Amino acid sequence: MLGHHALIGLLLLAFRDTLIKDIESAEKLFGEFRWELDKHIFIEERVVFRFCEPLESEICKIANNLVKEHDVMLGMLNEVKNNLATRNKPDISGFQELLTTHRRVEEEILYPKLDQRLDKAQKEAIIARINEIPMKEGSDAI
Repeated sequence: MLGHHALIGLLLLAFRDTLIKDIESAEKLFGEFRWELDKHIFIEERVVFRFCEPLESEICKIANNLVKEHDVMLGMLNEVKNNLATRNKPDISGFQELLTTHRRVEEEILYPKLDQRLDKAQKEAIIARINEIPMKEGSDAI
């Protein structure tokens, strides 16, 4: 998942930089970025965050907040898409900020807590499920 975070970050930077120069090329990059982010969110919500038992645990509270942030991010991206469709250059600074803090929570707080809490069999089950979903066109796993 960390590697996929890096890919998503690079695609966002490429989109931002291209947006300054060429909105049509930026629109194509946005499509690739959105596809990768959608897959990432799907995997987190359908595989990684499924461990939440009981719901009141600290880890589950973090995961629930991250799911709420996913919804906010997707709403923001719909606004970006609408702007691109009308050939208006969207301001993505708020999205970038949210994505950066979101990623930091996952990498520095949630994933380490999961690593401590889950046993080897649980981790292997999560990895097996993740690997069933190609993360990049033409690849079999992350």
